[in-house]
Amino acid sequence: MGRQSFAKYSGCGNDFIFFDGIGTSVAHQIDAAFIQAVCHRDKGIGADGVVVVEKASPPADAAMRIFNSDGSEAAMCGNALRCVLPFLCAQLRWPRRPYHIKTAHYTHKVQFSPDGVTATMSPPYKLSWDITLNIPSHGPLLVHYLDTGVPHAVFFTEQLYGDNFFKLARAIRHHAEFIPLGVNVTAVQCAAGNNLLVRTFERGVEAETQACGTGATAAALAACRLGYSHSPVTVIPFSNKPLTISFIASGNSYRNVVISGEAQLLVEGFL
Repeated sequence: MGRQSFAKYSGCGNDFIFFDGIGTSVAHQIDAAFIQAVCHRDKGIGADGVVVVEKASPPADAAMRIFNSDGSEAAMCGNALRCVLPFLCAQLRWPRRPYHIKTAHYTHKVQFSPDGVTATMSPPYKLSWDITLNIPSHGPLLVHYLDTGVPHAVFFTEQLYGDNFFKLARAIRHHAEFIPLGVNVTAVQCAAGNNLLVRTFERGVEAETQACGTGATAAALAACRLGYSHSPVTVIPFSNKPLTISFIASGNSYRNVVISGEAQLLVEGFL
């Protein structure tokens, strides 16, 4: 693809390689093999995914395309979305103010906040509570399904850091209940002070990530639904860098869902 600038950003430990698709025609040059190569943590730059920031039509100021590290394209990523704002302001030299960013199905407002970057999330949909899954070698497991931009199966546990997390997460991710595309898996442990500890196994990365914005959102909404917490919820991912999720709950619906947390530049350079 020739000499191409990039920037690597982290949203609370969830890391992404950003490319400018506004000033350059880079998008058509990015394919699955390229994404897998640059995201490889031993042989490439290393990241959970690739983000291309592109032009958009009003009312959006820009659009975000997000690709998982396996090369598949995702509809949404909460932490990548938050990283778009500092990328626009630092790398593309846009004025430092709020912007509206279009993803596959929604236009989000992103703005700087005291704890980093805040973004509005789409209202969750396809909510399905109290699904019992039969997991071989584990037995029945109660999960809750929420699409917070991408689908998540959320389950609550008192042993978040147990040895069987990966085996259990992979079984849920590929469970027949969620065919054909599978599901992201978020495990949640309630902690003191309206805090939640979470771990997320991401579809498309096929591994646990240090943080997941849509997973943190799904965890917070599910915890509210079950009476374990209330808005605003502090969600502490595997990276130990907290995300704050605020929302208005009304029965089985949620609105004004907002996610806030750290978003920082890690490195920039050229390929």
